[in-house]
Amino acid sequence: MGRPVVSDPLLVRFWKLVPPLSAKNYKGSSGKVGVVGGSRQYTGAPFFSAISSMRVGGDLATVFCAPDAAVPIKCYSPDIIVEPDLVGSGHPDSSDAMTRLRNNLSRIDALVIGPGLGRDKDVFETVRSIIAEAHVPLVIDGDGLWMLSQDPSMLQRNSNVILTPNAVEFQRLWAATQDTPPRPMSSDAAIFPDASCGDIVEVAIDSNLWVQDTATLASAFNGAVVLRKGYQDVISDGKRAWVCKFIGSPRRVGGQGDVLSGICATAAVWASRSEDICLAEAAVFASVIVRYASRLAFKKNGRSTLTSDMLSYIGEATEEIYTRSEFLCIR
Repeated sequence: MGRPVVSDPLLVRFWKLVPPLSAKNYKGSSGKVGVVGGSRQYTGAPFFSAISSMRVGGDLATVFCAPDAAVPIKCYSPDIIVEPDLVGSGHPDSSDAMTRLRNNLSRIDALVIGPGLGRDKDVFETVRSIIAEAHVPLVIDGDGLWMLSQDPSMLQRNSNVILTPNAVEFQRLWAATQDTPPRPMSSDAAIFPDASCGDIVEVAIDSNLWVQDTATLASAFNGAVVLRKGYQDVISDGKRAWVCKFIGSPRRVGGQGDVLSGICATAAVWASRSEDICLAEAAVFASVIVRYASRLAFKKNGRSTLTSDMLSYIGEATEEIYTRSEFLCIR
């Protein structure tokens, strides 16, 4: 149960990404993340996303959810802000709710779209407006990806985006944008079996069919970053590609993707403030942290490991990566 093997240059990039802590910082200086999601049926997903954005180092997290979801989400944690204004166009308070949404969203540094969103068509129209007006990095996951598969043109004005599809979600997005079927990633074999080059490596976009398809999908969405989740995560913005081979937990419980989305959002904030760290590298960082935190949680909890167990290990995983990176920079 070792730590991830990361090349020295990539570790240094991670160190440049994570902002140093300082007594001079102010509330919000390390990032303010908003999560658009949460419905009557699904309240855990937006909570996991929001709290993970803070556990990795963000300062503030706000969940913009359906009114029915607000009380359960708020009861999960006093650390997150909950705004129950995510309503459809047919709601009697829709006009005032949209005004409140716009005011609150104007203070957000990055947005996660989709965790626990549900598939209400009227709510989708509200979310469509949020995406069209967004001027901050977006992370789209869960029902947000389903929504995108129904209308890929939603991202015509956005390129500062991370998409985090699992196997099924990737297939939907591919079918919506391509004329040929994708090659599914094998779940029982490594994409890159050679471990000699480390657990997290940059590869050529034509390295194999899986990487090539990931890069193709990224290009189809104006160079959005695609973090294709699987046995090994493949990350590409259409021009460059990385593979995360580090093995996390063998448990596959629900909610781990929501944790990833929140960490991606905070990392995206940090990347947006960096002069030389790209959004794709922020996604690579998030992949590493989630896998490392899940491994640490499994080491402690074994077969009973839940996504909620991972939360307390996000900080340890981040600190480990940051400390090792800092050592490389000062030695």
